[in-house]
Amino acid sequence: MKHSCSLFIFLLIAITMACGYSSSKKPQSIQTELQLCWDSLTTPSLFAMIKDVQNRAIAQEDNYVKVQIARILTTRYYLDGNTDSLVLATNRAKEVTRLYGYKKDYYYCWSLLLSHYILSGQTEHAIAQAKIMGEEALAENFQYGMSVSLFSSAEAYCYLDLYRQALEQLHEAFNIMHTLPEEDIDGYGLCDICYLMNISNIGLHNYEAVFPVSEKIDSIASAREAIEHNITNYSYMLVSMCSRVIAYSRLGRLEDARKWMTKAEEYFKICNSQKDYFQEAKATYYEASGQYSKALNTISDSKKYYKSIALEKEYLRMSRWEAYILETSGNYKKACEKYSEYLKGKDSLVTSDTYRQLNEINVLYNLKSLKHEKIEIEKGLIHARQKTIIILAVALLCLFLTSCFFLIRQQFTNKKLRKSEADYKQAAQKANESDKLKSAFLANMSHEIRTPLNSIVGFSSLIAETDDPKEKQEYQHIIQTNSDQLLKLVNDVLDLSKIESGVMEIRRSDFDMNDFIYDLYLIFKKNIKNSSVALIPDRPYKKCIVHLDKSRLNQLYTNFLTNAIKFTEKGEIRFGYRAEGKGVHIYVSDTGVGISKEKKDKVFERFFKLNDFAQGNGLGMAISKAIVTAGNGHIGVDSEEGKGSTFWAWIPSSTYIEP
Repeated sequence: MKHSCSLFIFLLIAITMACGYSSSKKPQSIQTELQLCWDSLTTPSLFAMIKDVQNRAIAQEDNYVKVQIARILTTRYYLDGNTDSLVLATNRAKEVTRLYGYKKDYYYCWSLLLSHYILSGQTEHAIAQAKIMGEEALAENFQYGMSVSLFSSAEAYCYLDLYRQALEQLHEAFNIMHTLPEEDIDGYGLCDICYLMNISNIGLHNYEAVFPVSEKIDSIASAREAIEHNITNYSYMLVSMCSRVIAYSRLGRLEDARKWMTKAEEYFKICNSQKDYFQEAKATYYEASGQYSKALNTISDSKKYYKSIALEKEYLRMSRWEAYILETSGNYKKACEKYSEYLKGKDSLVTSDTYRQLNEINVLYNLKSLKHEKIEIEKGLIHARQKTIIILAVALLCLFLTSCFFLIRQQFTNKKLRKSEADYKQAAQKANESDKLKSAFLANMSHEIRTPLNSIVGFSSLIAETDDPKEKQEYQHIIQTNSDQLLKLVNDVLDLSKIESGVMEIRRSDFDMNDFIYDLYLIFKKNIKNSSVALIPDRPYKKCIVHLDKSRLNQLYTNFLTNAIKFTEKGEIRFGYRAEGKGVHIYVSDTGVGISKEKKDKVFERFFKLNDFAQGNGLGMAISKAIVTAGNGHIGVDSEEGKGSTFWAWIPSSTYIEP
């Protein structure tokens, strides 16, 4: 329900603009063709119609029509859901609207792209783009653009279930839009903002706040209905009524809920839009009034709809709701099945969403850091300390709460499953094993994060208490070292999560291994401070062209070489490659301390460290193994304690060799 509102909102904007154009003073013939294009937005004939209108606009030098064509194409690709086509159409629309000075159209087209990113789960792109949009509107002092930017970022917050942050953005967007000159106020834009406010208030259980917001929607939509008789106005009044039904039902005021449900049914027959939100209101009312059978049937219809449009989060939310109603009605066995379905889907979804949220926080942190580069070093360190503590505290809290949620939910599920048939025992056992792995991961992460964090907090306090420049410089170095270590840990965890979740991008290209090895030699030769250690590159062929992901191969060699340099006090480190079968064999061999038989099998496990006092977080070899496994290759180590080690990997690749 809450995410499909984006599609509804922009469909209404498209309808609104199409209706608005009918009042233009353009020649009737070309105006009529524009209206036909809007009416044919989802039909195959649209592009032929646009081509005809475009030729006429060029011949008449009609810039207004050119802008509207760009809007129509952007809206069409938005509805198609094709990211590449939408990006191209948006960039073209932004060029045209900027060229001819149509600022509102400029921000409208841009906001469609942001909404698509949100609906497809690419919230990191949406947040970054909304920030750029706001900065651009602020630089031009264009209030309408600032309001659209805030609305787009509020959509992203709603997708992440961060309703409180969404409400802050929506109130600011409403205030900006409401204070524009009367001729510039977008009435439907205000309705969109109020609609998303209701979604957020319901998500926060602020049901009493729904009613005044719904009254604002009614006031705007009914006023426009008196002038323009179209489906858009009825659709806005419908969602306003549905919001009231949900709020009254949750408050237990069933008589009021029934009254508004009756009105919503009348309006739904008229406009036949927003079926998902209408169904949500019906199911909420049925549940509150104890009509569980009707509620379950309605929820089942909603699940089919969300599955058809690939909204996994909403589908799982419906499954959880379905399980709750089944449990309330006493059907425990069926409730167990639904809870199990919800937990299995939620596990993978939470992993994906957590990665995206951490990535978004990291993007915003980097952008803000760039702006404050020139601040005095002492103020910068204090600011960095506070920000680091807050981010890590939030991250740890989220991890803790997520773990608690799964532990509590798992215990509840296990209790229900024990009363069920024997086949549920196997599912409970698998879930318990998964829980142990998560607990072990959290324990390791907690230890690895606290170590540098304690140093950052401790020395940040000391730096403010000393006036000795040398001591300050030393403390700054310690803080920087631990900050780098902490950042590397976070990046390694995110990288490992991305690889193991199957979303790693493989960018293969052809390159010469000899040049690649020589570049590595130049880089790592400088890293060896011990003159007793020689670095020897091995390039057995005159030329060897491979087809691999160069950045991932560089990551493998870097992990192997860094490990070799760390544990080799004298002798040599030899690294190179050779063609082997239908792939390439790479290796790094050293004369260092070696690895015992007992520890050799654990080298590629997460957080494993040969020496607890050596630098590093114990994720490098785990990442290396994940990279090679994802590329259908093999990885291993040959080592003897006291005589050195050889880390190797075989990766499939086409090769061209000149001996």
